[in-house]
Amino acid sequence: MGIFARRYIQRALDELALVVAQETINDWVRRLNMPLRDYSAIEWEVAIVHCLSGLGKLHHEPSLGTSRIDIVFSRGTLNFGADCVAISDHSQHERNPIEVFLGHANNSIRSAGITTGRFTVQINEEQPSVTRFHNRRKRLQLPPVTQMKEILQDEEFQDFLRVVKTTGIKASFRLVRKSPQIDVAFIYESGIGNGHATVGAYVSYTSTTAKDDNPLFNALKSKAKQLKKSGYVGLRGIIVCDRDATILREMSNWSTFTKHEVVNEFFRQNSSVNFVLTIAIDTSFGVFSRFERAYKAELFVNANEIPNWATELKELFDAMVVRLPAIQQTPQNSDLEMKHHQATITDAPYRGGWSMKYGTGSVEVTISTRELLDLFAGRLSFESFDRHHTESGKNVFARLRESGHLISGVSVEKCRDEDDDKITFLFGPKDAAVAKFQSRRRDS
Repeated sequence: MGIFARRYIQRALDELALVVAQETINDWVRRLNMPLRDYSAIEWEVAIVHCLSGLGKLHHEPSLGTSRIDIVFSRGTLNFGADCVAISDHSQHERNPIEVFLGHANNSIRSAGITTGRFTVQINEEQPSVTRFHNRRKRLQLPPVTQMKEILQDEEFQDFLRVVKTTGIKASFRLVRKSPQIDVAFIYESGIGNGHATVGAYVSYTSTTAKDDNPLFNALKSKAKQLKKSGYVGLRGIIVCDRDATILREMSNWSTFTKHEVVNEFFRQNSSVNFVLTIAIDTSFGVFSRFERAYKAELFVNANEIPNWATELKELFDAMVVRLPAIQQTPQNSDLEMKHHQATITDAPYRGGWSMKYGTGSVEVTISTRELLDLFAGRLSFESFDRHHTESGKNVFARLRESGHLISGVSVEKCRDEDDDKITFLFGPKDAAVAKFQSRRRDS
């Protein structure tokens, strides 16, 4: 349910037991068994420490000063200390609580007894529209969280809901207040829908319009203070990982600051930090419109000219990124899944991939072992399994059985750093046990 496979995390914890203090391992395990908001940050820390530990000599959180430093690393002539941090847009979401507002709005709609049609909510931005030239963060004109329920119980909004309930025709309502600034519009459309409200278009409030007040800069500033207190003398840096932070993936445009500009501003204010490494999770469309996820790492150096150690440091981090585990899902989806299930392991029926391979006189069907086990265990309905394993509109196992083929072999392929394995069923030539008798030539 995390961004990395659980099998990988367990293997990393086992192997790090020789490098990391037992109390730290115990703390990681405790936190990884709880659906915490910063769950993916713990995954990142374990993965970074694990991958670096195989590339040189690593000390984790040595006691040198009044604050612990995450990593003290050495390999050949390269020596450095670094802190890890995973950043997200959580502070912007708290500043612009769209989901909280939608929750209150849908409660009001249900209380009004509206069960058909759909509501679209349009939220306007605080005016004037904020860009990098204002050097402050964007804010949507939503009511304060403490006032949302009260405002949606206001007589004007309730009158709007009563009109919708009574007439069932298209209607709209705009909620505008000057203090605090509120500008939200509701548009109701009859027809398809169960009365649920969803958000329409709104500005991207996570875009970086403040150079020194954003998730990246604020995390770097905080870590710089910790590094100063760590007692480590030498090359010092910060490794920044992606926990769903727009700035790490944001495309350059005229209205926002880039992460390069933000890091350079941080360097200007903090000469004690020598380098910053950012690792983003880049998502793109691949073959057959499937999502493909990859790491995008960039090293920033706090120097006017590239120092000698920078080349060796980049080579090390390139090797580290190659060792990072496959990305199972985005941090955002991981957080949503844990919030929904309130657990780090889901009990929901598993849905894995499958494939068919035709050979000379044989057919191989490969499916997910977890999906098969959930079918046997009664967690997954046969109807769902049947729909998932179809070719030309028919269950592949049923088609092979009706054609007179039986299973002639079974093999399991273990996938070490994935949370699923593959089981392959080999179907041989037609078998007289279930097929019609055939007349064959002697030479066949």
